[in-house]
Amino acid sequence: MALDRQNILRSISELKLRLKEIDSERENLINDLSRLRLALTDLENSLLNPSLQAFSINPQPPLHGRIALFRSLFRGREDVYPKLWMSKKTGAKGYSPVCENEWIKGVCEKPFIRCGECDNRHFSPLTDDVISRHLEGNITIGTYPML
Repeated sequence: MALDRQNILRSISELKLRLKEIDSERENLINDLSRLRLALTDLENSLLNPSLQAFSINPQPPLHGRIALFRSLFRGREDVYPKLWMSKKTGAKGYSPVCENEWIKGVCEKPFIRCGECDNRHFSPLTDDVISRHLEGNITIGTYPML
């Protein structure tokens, strides 16, 4: 089967459309997974410490409540978020958007190509799981308040 220019362009267009659909489905699945993990954590916490929660003077709100509070206070873009980085050599710090392809061999071409010029960038969405890891102190994130 000989491929002419039109067939190749149509195939490229179809593949790009399918990749967008897959990205959207993946984002939905990540959010669903985050919600289920949070629900499981909240359930396990309530089952393990029911008496402590009832008698606590200053009970900590459930994780999903803290996430909702965080989202209400720090509103911004949902499709991308920055994460704190620190140079081991110089001690310099900064925030950069999180890319799911970063440092993946054969996909990411760092340090030869800068992230801003990379055709393989795939930003990570801001999910409840990411916010949970931030609230637990495992990572430090920022927000992009441009809505």
